[in-house]
Amino acid sequence: MAEESGEDRRGSEGEIVLVGEDVSIYGSVGSTLLHALQENGVPIGSSCGGQGTCGECRVRFVERAPEPTPSDRALLDPEAVADGWRLACAHSVRGTVRIEVRAPDGDLDQKAQNDTWAPEGEVDPAVTSRGVDVADRSRDDRRPLAERLEGPHAGGSRILLPVLRRLACGRRDGPLTVIEAGNEVLDVRAERTAAVHGLAIDVGTTTLAVYLFYLTTGRQLGA
Repeated sequence: MAEESGEDRRGSEGEIVLVGEDVSIYGSVGSTLLHALQENGVPIGSSCGGQGTCGECRVRFVERAPEPTPSDRALLDPEAVADGWRLACAHSVRGTVRIEVRAPDGDLDQKAQNDTWAPEGEVDPAVTSRGVDVADRSRDDRRPLAERLEGPHAGGSRILLPVLRRLACGRRDGPLTVIEAGNEVLDVRAERTAAVHGLAIDVGTTTLAVYLFYLTTGRQLGA
């Protein structure tokens, strides 16, 4: 079987340059970008199977973005469309294009990966955690639990009512983890743990973005 020449290949296939990864892949001219990316093993979301209804297969054209389709306008924010974002299932392979690919749900996209990195000492989160060892009330120490959980704050710690209610029904002695913001106790866990997670939710016009953080370090873990 004769090997296809480079000139023949350029005529039947388009080049897709993945910006930021310094990688070029190829897809058949006329096929969708989504199909070409999937055929080349590039991770990209598409829970609707390329029907243009889920809005997950987002790619950003770094230059010469094609005219947005009705699906683009329906599923993407106007700002995203203006910035070159399109749905890979709604556009065909044509010539050479330079794109960024949005990571599928559960993975970090390029922006999220950039946000997770910060030089040491630059992050000063509001939430902290500390371990305490609390013994049951005894003849020698009859202080209320709230006082025994107090931290090094001059005015003492203020424990939220829901936390006090949980403590009243659960374990109140042994090693505990106190999670606080300033002098306010947000939670008390019946174990020693350094992992304190929280969600940040960004509500856009047509898009809802959720980010997972380590609250005690301020580092982003996922998006």
